[in-house]
Amino acid sequence: MLRTPRSDVPTEGAGAASAEGAEVQLIRRIARGEPRAFDQLYRAYHPRLTRFIDRLTRQPGLVGELLNDTMFVVWTHAARYNGQSKVSTWIFAIAYRKALKAMGRRDEPMEAAQEDDAEEPAKSDEKTATTSGGLSAKNLALTKDATGIEYKALVEQLVFKSKSNVKSVCAELAASLKAQGWQNDGIDMVNPQSSILKRKQGEATLTIFVKPDNGGSEVKMLTDGLSWD
Repeated sequence: MLRTPRSDVPTEGAGAASAEGAEVQLIRRIARGEPRAFDQLYRAYHPRLTRFIDRLTRQPGLVGELLNDTMFVVWTHAARYNGQSKVSTWIFAIAYRKALKAMGRRDEPMEAAQEDDAEEPAKSDEKTATTSGGLSAKNLALTKDATGIEYKALVEQLVFKSKSNVKSVCAELAASLKAQGWQNDGIDMVNPQSSILKRKQGEATLTIFVKPDNGGSEVKMLTDGLSWD
């Protein structure tokens, strides 16, 4: 019988309350479209979600895809977090539902699992973002066939579409951004259904989501520290 995984371990004291408050603030900042806050939460939850999903599915090939799908939901639906549960409970519930759906597609049993690390809070970083001189969002490398390009300066996001598949788009962007001096900021998570690339250059960072879209791909670039003039 499938049991709902335990995603949080009860803790007491002002320290736990303060840590949870810090995660709530990160979620609120993500809801306002702040890439730096998403980056902090992503880094905090990446190893824990990896273990959690691996224990649930016992399918190493699914872990990266499900992790990306989970964090993509966190980014796009952060405003829906209502505070009725802990942030960790909310995030691990998303991961659980994603894993359940994926395993249902494969008609395979899914193990019950517990995430013992769920109470390790994401640390809030209140540092003010600085703009890296000379780096403009409008000069970022895109795919050669990019269409429907939208520069959203208010939320520091860039969106476009490509006719190529997710893997090809990721490969092209990785090569083009490297040529512009962008460096890897962690391990790329490239999967056919959901990919995340992270890049840095000086104080500037990029978090890039690539998802399938009508036979091609949709790309969302979350920028931090770039000029939008």
